[in-house]
Amino acid sequence: MTQDHLRVAAMMEMIHHATLLHDDVIDDGCTRRGAPTVNSLWGNESAVLLGDFVLSQVFQRAADLDPAAARVIAQTAARVCEGELRQVTQKGNWQLSEAQYIEIITEKSAAFFSGCCRIGALLSHADEGQIDTLARFGLLAGVAFQITDDLLDIAGDENATGKTSHSDLAKNKLTLAVIHLLRTVDRTRKADVSAILESPDGSRRDLIDMLARHGSLQYAREHAQDYVAKATQVLDSLTPCSAKAALIETARFMANRAM
Repeated sequence: MTQDHLRVAAMMEMIHHATLLHDDVIDDGCTRRGAPTVNSLWGNESAVLLGDFVLSQVFQRAADLDPAAARVIAQTAARVCEGELRQVTQKGNWQLSEAQYIEIITEKSAAFFSGCCRIGALLSHADEGQIDTLARFGLLAGVAFQITDDLLDIAGDENATGKTSHSDLAKNKLTLAVIHLLRTVDRTRKADVSAILESPDGSRRDLIDMLARHGSLQYAREHAQDYVAKATQVLDSLTPCSAKAALIETARFMANRAM
């Protein structure tokens, strides 16, 4: 572990914080990590500008890094923004496919995990094969994380998650469990689901009951576990060590949050 590792870890966390500031504006979030969000305290303008300021500080610091590391940081931030933009354009698209959903979360979330793993390996002077392996691990684990996070938004306890619940439903963002439900129910029930999704007064409890009854929540849980299994399998080529064990344990923890 070097000072460069610590500096770059801080930069990646700053990117993460900036995206959360912007996310809370997009989703009208009121709570984050058990505390009031910036936008709920000081308004959307302040939250957006603060997020922009944090990102600007990242790029200012990245200018002093090796060009290869700076490139990973810039590419990661760009991919996350592209994924967020794509998700916004698909709001209210009840025809969104599972494959399209996976593509969106791969860009908006998994790309960030992948970038973190790639730059850590790069700074450790790993060879190209090891760097690509760790980046692939991060991508697969990141998909598992986002599927689980979307599940918690639907069925999680706000007191436990520490953030505003049901924001995806309120903003008409389709997630894996809802996509599965719309694909599973017959035409009549699909109309009922769409009515709940489209109505600001729709019964979230009724929707959660339908998701549970038709196996949609379990379907999403199993897919998250599948991505964790793929992520850990990717690491088979790496020599066993405490760092590898920690990565595997972290991936499993991320998916187990919604079990």
